[in-house]
Amino acid sequence: SSEIHVTTNTAASISLDRSSGSIGDTVGVSGTNFTPNTTVHITISGVGSDVKAITSDGTGALSTTVTVPSGATAGRVTPNDGTHTVHAPFTVNTAMLNTLSPVGGSTGSSVTISGDHFIANGPITIKFNGIAVGTTVSDNTGSFTTTFTVPSVSSGSYHVTATDGINSASALFAVSSSVTLNPSSGLQGIKTTISGQGFIPSSPLHIVFAGQHITLPNPQNSTKSGSFNVQVVVPSQAEVGPNTVSVSDGVNSASAIFTVPTPTITLSPDTGLAGSQFKIIGANFVPGTPYFITFNEAIIKTANGNHTNTNGGFTTPSIRVPALASGEYPVVVHDNAGSVASADFTIHGAIITVTPTVGSQGTKLKIDGEGFTPSGHLTIIFNGTNITPTPIPTASTSGKFSVTTVKVPNTLGGTAIITVHDDATHPLSDSKQFIVTPASLALAPTSGLDNSKITVTG
Repeated sequence: SSEIHVTTNTAASISLDRSSGSIGDTVGVSGTNFTPNTTVHITISGVGSDVKAITSDGTGALSTTVTVPSGATAGRVTPNDGTHTVHAPFTVNTAMLNTLSPVGGSTGSSVTISGDHFIANGPITIKFNGIAVGTTVSDNTGSFTTTFTVPSVSSGSYHVTATDGINSASALFAVSSSVTLNPSSGLQGIKTTISGQGFIPSSPLHIVFAGQHITLPNPQNSTKSGSFNVQVVVPSQAEVGPNTVSVSDGVNSASAIFTVPTPTITLSPDTGLAGSQFKIIGANFVPGTPYFITFNEAIIKTANGNHTNTNGGFTTPSIRVPALASGEYPVVVHDNAGSVASADFTIHGAIITVTPTVGSQGTKLKIDGEGFTPSGHLTIIFNGTNITPTPIPTASTSGKFSVTTVKVPNTLGGTAIITVHDDATHPLSDSKQFIVTPASLALAPTSGLDNSKITVTG
């Protein structure tokens, strides 16, 4: 008998643990049916030399990993043992940035950056104009998202680059000039610090505050990084409300808003009689500046010289309410710099009281009053009859008076009106009711014989 040997040629095959990757990524390669115990050379499209050489085992199988080399292109992975050549498709990804948001801003701004197709689970360095500004780690797909802060540079366009040491991608970021104020609100005369970024390095700066060119004690230049900090005094020309502060280096410019608060006044009290007194409390005026007061457009003078304090506030001495009819009147305060504030003062009408309120002809009356024109002459009318005593009564400097020398005149019984008015240009007056009891007679006795005596009382 004889033996027959049959040789079966089964085609070699390979598989990859991933179908794509970036430069530097690791790819798993498995194969079967290669020539046993033979060197297998593995190549990747775009790279002329072997990526790796490995010896198949006694069954012709192999299992290894290869690293995608620089220069690899989309195509295939090819093992070759000299007898068997097998191909597996493989895509080489190009690193890219998906997000750069925003794409422009000032130094100190926060920027979000994201990318794909970097080495999986690898460190990523973010560079701004070649300077590292942040690090992160990609995920198992080679993607990442992170943020960084724009460094202090002058205005212009700069490359932002993400790199894993092998793969890199970049985009442009536009840096603009910026200015901030601290504080950003206050009164004229206070100091505020102006800080700027993104200007021409070591360049002279020109500052305009509320339309006024600010002259600094020493010429102010930006630093080598294009930033600056300078303290200035808020000019007296700054108006209530928003004021623009602008800085320029001749090429770049930026501005910010400084707000001067609205002046206010408070009246204490804000109501009273003519001749009474009140005070004015003011705030947010120009510090150390003369101010003027009007009451119903008439100028009011006070004893303190009418100057605001170093904080732009003031409290007046007591001010006497002018002799005006009842109603609301504007009180206005303005300073030399044009700051104005107003509030209303309510004048109550003149008031009288009569004691007693009931009586007959000849009853003595006591009439008291307040809120009349200070030092004004008074007239007293009883139901149309002038009962003003002599000498003519006069209100005090506070608008008060008291009269005790008048009597109920001859009049019929019933309700009468007592009115007191002064002699001001705009007379102040008040009226009260008085009940007049009719004259009466009492007879004792109320009956009797002719020629008997009768007592009459009335």
